[in-house]
Amino acid sequence: MMPFVAIAGTDFNDTVFTLLFGAKNVVLIYEKLPLVGQPLKNSFEITLSARIALTMVFGFGTVHWWLTSFGQV
Repeated sequence: MMPFVAIAGTDFNDTVFTLLFGAKNVVLIYEKLPLVGQPLKNSFEITLSARIALTMVFGFGTVHWWLTSFGQV
């Protein structure tokens, strides 16, 4: 966050930063889920509904939701 504080000064809102960063993390989980089974000998594919469900579990069912919604560092 230091570059943003250098640009905006002490008025920089860290809550908005953590919300955007947290949203990016959820998107990354969604994109990387199909790669989970590739290193295994008997690889498997994750269906679209399973990807969506696992992404929502990560986004709303873990401590990730709590940490990104408050923006405390």
